[in-house]
Amino acid sequence: MADWEASKRISTAKLFREAGTDFGMFTVGRDEASQVYYHTDFFREKAGHAFEVVSRTEEAYLYQTAYVLRRKGPPTG
Repeated sequence: MADWEASKRISTAKLFREAGTDFGMFTVGRDEASQVYYHTDFFREKAGHAFEVVSRTEEAYLYQTAYVLRRKGPPTG
């Protein structure tokens, strides 16, 4: 899917328009071309229970943010 196609699909989605910037996660579409978006704080909170965030690179692939995660070991103590 071309960037402009993805942008048009997202910007016209009712859920996206209603959420504005107040969302943790939303999905546009429910097929092989679906797009899933996470607010950074929401993603870190959810992933933080099982993973350590090693690095975060904004726009690593066009408009996508990339995370490198390391699985946390079992709790000690």
